[in-house]
Parts: sequence; structure tokens; C-alpha cells
Amino acid sequence: SDVYKRQAQASFNLTGDLKSIQLSRLKSNFIFDDSKASLSGSIQSINTFTGVQLQAYSEGTDGKWLNAYQDYFPGELIDHYTLSSEIENHNNGWKFSNIEASTKIDETTLFGKGEIIIDESPLYLNLNIKGRGNHPEWIDRLQDDINAKYIDDVRVDFNLVGKDNAWSIENLESTILTEDHTFTASGNIAFAADKTTQAELEISSAGRNLYSLARIVKYELPESKKFHIRSKLKYQNPTLSLSDTSIIVDNTNVTGQGEIDFLSPPNIRAQLKAKSLSVEHIIALSQDEAIKPPVEKASTNNETLFSDKPLELDWLNKADTDIDLQVDKITFRKAELDNLKTTLIASQGVAKLTIDSLSYSGSELTADLKTDIKAQTHEYYIHTENFNVGKLLKETDTTDLLTGNLDFNLNIDSTGETSRELAGNARGEFTAFITNGSLDNDRIDLLASNLVKELLPGKKHEPR
Repeated sequence: SDVYKRQAQASFNLTGDLKSIQLSRLKSNFIFDDSKASLSGSIQSINTFTGVQLQAYSEGTDGKWLNAYQDYFPGELIDHYTLSSEIENHNNGWKFSNIEASTKIDETTLFGKGEIIIDESPLYLNLNIKGRGNHPEWIDRLQDDINAKYIDDVRVDFNLVGKDNAWSIENLESTILTEDHTFTASGNIAFAADKTTQAELEISSAGRNLYSLARIVKYELPESKKFHIRSKLKYQNPTLSLSDTSIIVDNTNVTGQGEIDFLSPPNIRAQLKAKSLSVEHIIALSQDEAIKPPVEKASTNNETLFSDKPLELDWLNKADTDIDLQVDKITFRKAELDNLKTTLIASQGVAKLTIDSLSYSGSELTADLKTDIKAQTHEYYIHTENFNVGKLLKETDTTDLLTGNLDFNLNIDSTGETSRELAGNARGEFTAFITNGSLDNDRIDLLASNLVKELLPGKKHEPR
């Protein structure tokens, strides 16, 4: 390109006749603004351009000239680069061997070596690439959704292999370090000629605080004491499989496996087990204003326990799910519930949640909840016997006014789009008995008055 070429020098010997001219002892140098290059070697026949044996070298302090040949990476980010290679004929094409290349961008250094063959097929490539960098803030200029300044150290090592229009990243080993977070990934990724992708990766992410991870990807999460996530990923279009998965956040520990089919809608299948599950942590996560989606405030006029506001069930159309969850122990404040076995199945707007067992203080609870948002039908079944509801209310800091054991049975169905319609259209059976119980009457009048206000708004009620 005449825009960047500033100077060229060359010396060589020419021998032979008009049928076959040989070039030997070639020495040449080129200067491109802040870059320079050299080419040396020999050509057995210039006429047929065969017997080529050349050595090429280039280095510079500005890579902006690369922008004339590609548009996916801004060359001006490069502070320094070197490139050397041997060039020779290969069948009907060219072979670039003993390639060695290095690039420095801010405090990041990339180094690669290998070979490239351009033959009758479009391309064959085999390169080993290593990289290491501290605080790679230059990534922020390429990706708007990453805060690379919080990355203390990044290391990567992989083989880049390509043939024709198929590419693969093999033997990947990568590590990202922050002040209190470590992320590692290893495995292989293949990009086929038909644009499909296959991948097998092992990932691990661990740290003292979720915030250290969240700020890198510009996503806010509540603080936590510690976390550790690891999994084996296998992707073959359109399915992502996860196995040997373990997620530990504070006192919550979940293990299992699952699959996601990236269809429309996505299909999610998972089998999960947890030794412990902290309800308080889940509540804190859902109530954190930084990550919670904006919620429209309900009108202060005519607020009721059963409102006319449509139920928010659109999420049932966003994915089909089949999830099994088993939890050994659920903790909420001072309460401990055991042996939860539950299944959530959702497909085409119909969802069913089944609780096969949930134990507390020697009693069990079972439930079946089904919702069809298209037909606007709902079926609810909940059953428990001798459930120590008084103890549960006290241990969860809800109230200590009530004591006793609860026998409860709910078996109803209903239709409607709002909680008011569900209550009005409910049909079925409902029984509740409390045995060996008591209710503190110190505030019973106030409790009854508040309940009436919830059910019948707009009417004044005063405790007697």
C-alpha cells in the first residue's frame, strides 16, 4: 500500500536464461512508518515461481496498517509486534513454517508459533498460542459488557487448528485472576464448515465474594461470604449438557447435571441435589434492588388480598422445563426442614409442581400444583398431618401467638386470570384442624380487624 510504504532496499543475483531464471542471495528491507520488514532467500525458477525458499521477518511499534487488510481488530491497539516465518512452495500453494509471532498490547503479551499451508484447499493452519496480561483494559474497547480493569492477571494457552472452513481450539488452558476470584477453563472447541459448533470444557470459578465476579461482567449481585462453581460442559448444536456440576454459595450447596436445548422456546432438563439450601440467601438475592427487575407499584386504592391485577405467569411460555430437585436440609432462620423431593414440569404454557415429600419435626407435607395459562385453569392439592405449625412460625420469627399441630387438606380447582377470580371460582375441599394448640388473645381483636380490611376494603372496622 502506497499509504504506508516509505522505503525499500533489495539486493540479489539473477542467473539462467529466458526459459529458467534463478534468483539467489536475496536480501531486502522495507520500512512502513513505524514498522519494518525483511525478506531473504532464493527462488529456483522465477518463470514458474517454483523452488521458493524464503525467510520473512517483520516488527513494529504500531499495527494500524493491519486495518487495511482486516476490520475485526483495531490494529492501533498494538504497541509492538514481531513476526517471522519460512516460506516455501507446497504442491500448488504455499507453506509458511516455523512461524513465530509476538504482540504486546498495554501489559498483555501474546506469543504464537506453528505453520500455515495455503494449497488447493483454502487453508490449513496449526498454531500454538500463549498469552499473559495484567489489567487488560484494552479489552474494554472491544467489549462494552466487560470491566477488564478488575482483572489482575489472565493466562491462556491453546492450539488453533484450521482446515478449509473448519476451525478448532484444542488443548485450551486458561486462567483469570482477580483480587479475590479465580476462573479456569480447559478443553476443546470446534467450529465446523457448516457453521455449527461443538465444545467440551471444564470450568471452575471460585472466590470470597460474588461481587468480585459480578463487577467484571457489569452485573450486580449481593455480597456473599464465598462461592465455588465447577462443571463439565459439552455443547453440540443445539444442546448444551452440564455434568458433575457443583454450585456452592454461602450455606447453599447444589450438585447435579442438566441439558439445555436452544430451541424456541428453550428446553431445560435438570436433576439437582442439595445437601443444604438457605432460604434467607435466596430471599436476599430476590430482594436485592440492584438485580431485581423493576416492579410496578400496586395502587393504594382498593388494595385487597385478592386483587384484580393479572397473575404474572408469562414466564411459563419462555421455556419448557423438567427439573428434579432433592434437598437434604432447608434452613430458614432457626427452622430446619428435611428431605425435600420436588419436580417442576412445564411445557407449552402448562406447569406442574409436585412435592413428593417435605419433612419437618416428624411430619410430612405433599403437594401438587398445576397451572394452564392458556386455558386459565388451576389445580391445587396440599396435604399434611400433625404438622407443628406453631413451632415453625416461632422458629421463622413469624409469630409466637399460635401453637399446635396442623392437619391440613386442600384439593381445589379454579379458573381465572387474577387472584380475585381464582378465589371466586374455586371449587373443591378444604379442611384444617389444629390439635393441642392455643391462640394468644392479647391481639386477637386487632388481628381480626386487619383481616377484614384485607378481605373487604373500603369499609371501616374498629376493634370492639
